[in-house]
Amino acid sequence: MPEIVERTKRPIKVRTREWTGLNVQEMREFCGEAFRVGYQPSSHEPAETAEVFDELHNSWINVYPGQHVVRGVRGEFYPIDAAVLEETYEPLDPADALLAASEREGAHARLLAACDGNLTGDDDGPSCSGPAAETVPNT
Repeated sequence: MPEIVERTKRPIKVRTREWTGLNVQEMREFCGEAFRVGYQPSSHEPAETAEVFDELHNSWINVYPGQHVVRGVRGEFYPIDAAVLEETYEPLDPADALLAASEREGAHARLLAACDGNLTGDDDGPSCSGPAAETVPNT
């Protein structure tokens, strides 16, 4: 029988947005079609006012006003209670967030240049295709 293993969560940066019950447009900009508003007849939770689609589990998850929606490391969305968010995540300094975005954009541009413009991507991230694929390692 497998033993219990203690683990520490890696310090991975994620993006979040709070669902207030009123900020429909902002949530749709953040989640796209993975966000929908309204009480679903299949739900037994009348306080539910929206749902997000979790692609990893192929299911819609209830979102309540005051909860935050997290975009996970694989692009999936899931709700998290504000108290749990505060216990498990620290806000990034705006300068750090800008630097992280800049580093991602720079890495993408360098990979695109190294791949002679033949860049493809999937759930595992970007990779080279075409003639340059043999000389550029996948990231």
